[in-house]
Order: sequence, then structure tokens, then C-alpha cells
Amino acid sequence: MSWSYDHAVSDEPPSAASRLMSQVRQRAESAGLPCHDISDLKNDSVLRITLPTSGGEPRDIFVHARNAAIYLSADFEYWTFLGDYFAVDNAKLSEAELILTPVTIQHYRKLVRLAGAAEFAGSRLQRSFTSNMVIDFAPRSGSALRVRIGPASAALRVAGGKPSESIVVPPSLYISGLNSGLRGRERLFGSVQQVVDAVLFELWVVHGVAVDLTPLPEYIALTAMVDEVKAPPVTPGLKYSAEAMSLFRYAQSSEKLPLLRFLAFYQVAEYFFPTYAERDTLRRLRQIVIDPNFNADRDLDLARLSQAIRNKMHLTERDQLKSTIRHCVNDDDLRDFIAADPERVAFVSNRKNGLKSVKPLALKDAGSPLGDQVAERVYEIRCRIVHAKDGGGPTQAPLLLPFSAEASRLNHDIDIVRFVAEKVLISSASKASWDPE
Repeated sequence: MSWSYDHAVSDEPPSAASRLMSQVRQRAESAGLPCHDISDLKNDSVLRITLPTSGGEPRDIFVHARNAAIYLSADFEYWTFLGDYFAVDNAKLSEAELILTPVTIQHYRKLVRLAGAAEFAGSRLQRSFTSNMVIDFAPRSGSALRVRIGPASAALRVAGGKPSESIVVPPSLYISGLNSGLRGRERLFGSVQQVVDAVLFELWVVHGVAVDLTPLPEYIALTAMVDEVKAPPVTPGLKYSAEAMSLFRYAQSSEKLPLLRFLAFYQVAEYFFPTYAERDTLRRLRQIVIDPNFNADRDLDLARLSQAIRNKMHLTERDQLKSTIRHCVNDDDLRDFIAADPERVAFVSNRKNGLKSVKPLALKDAGSPLGDQVAERVYEIRCRIVHAKDGGGPTQAPLLLPFSAEASRLNHDIDIVRFVAEKVLISSASKASWDPE
């Protein structure tokens, strides 16, 4: 769930509000944090403060009169965001806080009961994780690590854009006691992630409670929309495969799950592999039998037919993807689509800053059809998601993990495989039955 940015007028007297905002600015500047007033109102102030992130790009918080006191009490200048999660580490307290999302409402109920909240028949579900709901994990002997689950702090909820007065408070996982060697900026995210993985896994195995970390909600800066004069949508005249469309819609609905989204778009093309592999085989067979020199009584000619059929039976999945793209996607259309976004071009053509163990695309390489290059790249990514083994397997390709930095950068390749899926669907469509004959 994400929340819109709540830019509200302060209930504080003007002098008190100004004093709080001044303290925020002073503390941000003393900590060396970039701080800018972005308000376009004369008697108001909204500060955008950029905070560091371990395992990701720096992130902004927005401070105004209503939430300034909350940030000040939380020592925001000691914060480091953790990856792409709704989570921060407070260096002053040496404590990380990560907001949790139970997988289902039933798992939320289990978590609430584990935290000591009683339920009785006819009662209303307590949706807010209140201050009396705390799960203190029993420490292991000789370990300084401390773990607990309790209500999310007001400051972190505000950092996610949630109004400070919101009634519903989610649960948070609090981790402290990591040694100083694990708390360096470069190692912090990985260290916390290891603890989180163990905590969430054992919560499920031992207590049957399935919860996950919550992605940090994104702020969207709104600008005035410019009305564009466009032709109205046209009633469709094509009919598409119901099975392939189900996969396509599934991919569209999985925006926050990049690996699943990539694989679902891939499956749209994969659904038609038999069609286009068969088409290639039939074309080859036709070329053989219509040749005036073909003689059905000659063993050598029959062997050519037999070989063409055997080749079809041994087509690899990589070859079938190439064949499907060759039949359905025009190289010029594919090149124009990729080139339409300079960031996409830079990412997919860069070996150093792109994806590991994945060949970059050469958009101007006339010696290799772009469709074949795209097929190679898409297939390599697909294999990194579903086939890689611990240690790299025979290809030494590392596993593409769901919550990794690489997975978060998969959007450009998702755009490409979606474009391929669209073209395959269109090429495989038929005339709509609802049109008159």
C-alpha cells in the first residue's frame, strides 16, 4: 500500500512551526545532508532532505510543519534507508526498523495472537498493531543480537508518506546488537537482510506466521497534466488467444514482482513456440518436396526429409524463441522501441553496468539480427531466474534473486520482453468473430 504526500497546514502557532522547521534545517545541514525548501507557497515551508541508503540509491524525506516534531524526536539525521524496503537504520540507537506486511489476514491474526492480543467470538479484528502488542524474541546465550516485533514508529510511517494521525499502525521488526563490523554503510543492508531472512523463515516454520518486508512507497511529484488531442479508442477487430492473454494480464498485474512479471511475459511468447517451430519445419519440408530434383524413390532425398523432421524434434528452447521472434517481430520496430528510451539503450548495451552473465545488445551490429540478439538476452535472463544453481551451475551464471539490486533494475528488459509478447500476440491473432461476415 502506498500513500500520497500529505501537505497539511500546521496546527502550531506560526512562531512555533517556524522554530521547528528551523531546527530541522539546522540539524540536516550540520549532518551534511542535502536540504532544499521546495514549497511554492509564501508563508509555508516544505523541506526535501536526502538521506543515504545502504543497498540502494539515496532517498528523500519531506518535512513540513505538521511532521517536523516527529522527525526531530526520531533523530532523522542518523537514519540510513535499507535497500528498497520501508525500513531505516538509526545509527544513534544502532537499531534497524523494518515495516512488515502479513501475507494474509489470517497470518496477521496469528501475529497479533503471538504478540499477546486476545480474541473472542464476535470481536472486531484489531487492525492496528498497538503499543501493548510486542513480541520479544528470546536472546541466545552469548549473542548480543536483539530482535522484537512491535508497532511501527510514527517517524517511519511519516517517511512513507502516511499521515501522522493515521489510526492503523502496521507491525515493525526491530533489530539491534549487530557488531560494529557489520554496521558499516556498505555492509549494513546485507547484514540486516541476513537476520531478517532467518527471522521471517523461522517465524513461519516454528509459528506458522507468514510475513514479508514492505517496499518503501514511492512519492510521485504531481504536475499539471497537459490535455493531448488523440483519436478515441477503436473497437477491436482481432481475436486473441485466451490462454496467452491470461498470461499477459497476469504479467501486467505483477508490477511489484519483477521476476514473476518477466517470466509471465516470456510465457506469452513460449505459448506459441510449437506454432512457429512447426511453421519453420513445414517450410523446410515444402522446399525439399517441391524441388524438381526431388525423387521419392531415392534414399538420399528421403534422408533429407527425415533429417528436417529430426531437426524439428531436437529444437532447443532458445532456438524456438529465436524462431518465434523472427516470425512475429520486425527488427526495425524492435530497434525503434529500444532506442525510444535513452536510459534503456544505455542499460541493455552496457556490459559493465547492466546485468551479470547477460550479453549486451548491439543495436547497430548488422552482422547479427537484433531479434536474435534479443532472443539470446531474454533467454539468458530467463535461465538466471529459473535454472541457475547454487555456485553458478555448469554455466557459472549467478542466480537472479527476487529482492536483489539486479532484480530492481530489470525494468528495461521487462519492457523489451513485454514488447515481444505484444507482437507475438498480434501476429497470432485472428479476425474477430463478432464482426459481420
